[in-house]
Amino acid sequence: MLSSLGTFIAYNLIFGAAIPGISNAAHIGGLVMGLAVGALLPNASASESSRRSRLSLITILSVIVLSASAFAAKQLRAGSTRPPLNLPASTN
Repeated sequence: MLSSLGTFIAYNLIFGAAIPGISNAAHIGGLVMGLAVGALLPNASASESSRRSRLSLITILSVIVLSASAFAAKQLRAGSTRPPLNLPASTN
C-alpha cells in the first residue's frame, strides 16, 4: 500500500508540473494536511471521550488552517499584477 501511495504522489507532482493551470503547491498542501490529520486521528481502540476530543481538535485545527490559507491566497491574489487564469468554457 505504501508503494502505491508513493506512486500516486509522484504521479500528481509530475503531472502538476507538466500541465499548465495545475498548482503543485495545492497538491503539496493537501498532502501535508492529509498527513497531519491522519497522524492526529484517534485509534479505534481509544475511549469514546478521547475520540471525541481528538476529532474536535482536528476539526478546529482544519478550520483554522483552511481559513488562514484562504486569507493568504486572497492577499496574494490581490497583490498580484498577473491577470487570473481564464480557462475556456466547456463546449459539451
